[in-house]
Amino acid sequence: MDPSILAKKLKAIREEGFDMVLHTAKVASIVMSCLIWNARGLGNQRAIRKLHRLLDESNPSLVFISETKLVATQCNWWRRKFRLDGLLVMNCDRRCGGLVLLWREPFEVHIQSYSASHIDCIVYNGCQRWRFTGFYGNSVSALHHHSWQLLKHLSSMHELISLSWLVGGDFNEILFDYEKRGGISRNLKQMSDFVDVIYDSGLQDMPFAGDSFTWCNRRGGEETILARLDRFFCSAGWNLNFPDAEVKHLEFYGSDHRALIMSLKNPLRRNTNPGYRRFTFEHKWLLDEDFEGYFSHKWAALRSNISLPDSLRCCSSDLKMWAGNRFDHLRRKIKNLR
Repeated sequence: MDPSILAKKLKAIREEGFDMVLHTAKVASIVMSCLIWNARGLGNQRAIRKLHRLLDESNPSLVFISETKLVATQCNWWRRKFRLDGLLVMNCDRRCGGLVLLWREPFEVHIQSYSASHIDCIVYNGCQRWRFTGFYGNSVSALHHHSWQLLKHLSSMHELISLSWLVGGDFNEILFDYEKRGGISRNLKQMSDFVDVIYDSGLQDMPFAGDSFTWCNRRGGEETILARLDRFFCSAGWNLNFPDAEVKHLEFYGSDHRALIMSLKNPLRRNTNPGYRRFTFEHKWLLDEDFEGYFSHKWAALRSNISLPDSLRCCSSDLKMWAGNRFDHLRRKIKNLR
């Protein structure tokens, strides 16, 4: 065979293998990632840009958005723009409300029920099968009992009761006094009713990282009011099946509500050592005038005493330490400036 043809075939095989590795890494990185957000309206280009940035930065597989203030015809082009595999839209009512559920591979979503206040579905991810409910509590306190009745009904669906259940959204209510700051105190009966329905539904509040308040009235000084209105709940079965689940409170992205994301630790990066970081060679090291001399000296010393695999392992550890001393101050400076 002509050497040039052989070289082309080998290159194609390598590229195909590399693409397969990239695809595997991408799937693993989004094995479980679910984002919820009260967008407070997506009817202008500025809000759409905020949504695009949110999806680009968090790369979720499943997204539940409430208060879109849109109808289905205004969202159909999202599938192309955001490269989605699925889209379900619940129309707003006179520029109020509106729900959207988005999903991407590797998730396969089967819708079970929906209304102006919820979207309930079964999610398939390979051999995993679980239930997700995006929930939007009534913003009128006097009508909260309708929302709680809906949640109780969803929890009592016998055909789905055996599935691990994840519930997320804007509940428009708090569980405890300390989840609100500023303004008048929350009615004790309202909080008690919320606690009761969560208990009766067999749900647990999921721990989180980030600012505890997910909503702000956007006023300054003494008029500022903060509250934790958005959250994830899960069933006991969810905790058993997905013990690595983590919830993070993100930015506001132009809304008065923070975006929240639930995800699992990336299994490709999991290691028994919590301080473990995969070794990667960085081109900027070559720009350092001391790098070549340092590397040459280390490599010569290692190769004269130990095997090649051990030399590579030790050299990578030394290089990570060297790079940390040389460049970490730049990373910290960039982080502080951001």
